[in-house]
Amino acid sequence: MKRRTFSIMLCSLAAAALSFAPACALADTAWPKKLVISVPASGNVMHMAVTAMAKTIEKHTPVERVIVQPIGGPASWLPKMEKGQVDLAMHAGPDTVELLQGLGVWKTETGAKPFLRTIIPGARALYGLITIPGKGIEKYSDLKGRVVTMRQPGNPLFDRVGLTLLASAGLKESDLKAALTMINFREMTSDIVEGRVDAALSTGSGPFMMELETSGGANVYVEPSEEEAKYLMEHLPTGFFIGSLPAHAPYFNNTSAIGRAILYRNGIYARADMDPEVAYGIIKAIDENRSEWENISPIAADFGTIYEYAPPYHEGVVRYYREKGLWTGKVVTQHENLLKAIGAEK
Repeated sequence: MKRRTFSIMLCSLAAAALSFAPACALADTAWPKKLVISVPASGNVMHMAVTAMAKTIEKHTPVERVIVQPIGGPASWLPKMEKGQVDLAMHAGPDTVELLQGLGVWKTETGAKPFLRTIIPGARALYGLITIPGKGIEKYSDLKGRVVTMRQPGNPLFDRVGLTLLASAGLKESDLKAALTMINFREMTSDIVEGRVDAALSTGSGPFMMELETSGGANVYVEPSEEEAKYLMEHLPTGFFIGSLPAHAPYFNNTSAIGRAILYRNGIYARADMDPEVAYGIIKAIDENRSEWENISPIAADFGTIYEYAPPYHEGVVRYYREKGLWTGKVVTQHENLLKAIGAEK
């Protein structure tokens, strides 16, 4: 009887050990006491969402403090990440794919940075030709001879995107009357409504779209034709995609439904050499405690949701999505193709 009792105790201890294995791994990991997350700017929805997620990371991982800093674009946060002064950074997904490979402006600006990996997939963003009623702009070719706001300061990605949109309709920058640089969204709204600018080739943030509707009666998102959309998908950086939005989609605030919207997603990235257990713990904390941060904005629900156009995922994040049964199909194919492109195994 004693032997049988002892055997049962051993089995119980073994089972307990197995059940606590993940917790032990979490405890044994060399967790940093502090994490620094870079965001492009302060005071916007993205900044607020990341700040809320930072508190969730503090609450559900051994990290004692998560600091969110508005540092700007890659030219600012990359050197700090390489020095260990920044642990994670938010940036546009398509631009990060090019940054990994040293393509476009990054060829001379920073060189290839193949060590970047997705930790937290981010939110959708809208891009396109945006105006108000009464401008006589119903298709891309109507931009000929018009004044257009096209560039965004400090973000060279959108020079290329705007020129690609023009090219899809057989236009060049020289076909415009003028191509301006945006000062800020409020100024751009006033310029369009008051007639100094005809349209914007721009990201369509929710507040910008709402202000256009309030001041101009409606916001008009000019859709690409099927041929133009096909051209865009062949020539825009990897990560842009065509999707649809219902009228007054949460956050986007588009007046009318959009059948062919130009979309992309941002994300939060870290170095590939981040401890896999730390990366796993971060995405697990974010994904499993959504009620703590998801109500910041309708767009916040996108965060943490896997998608196929992302820069390569960190191996710890891959493990999490595999356990959730989400690591399948095009997501895996795209991930593996990008790893091959930068000559990495994981």
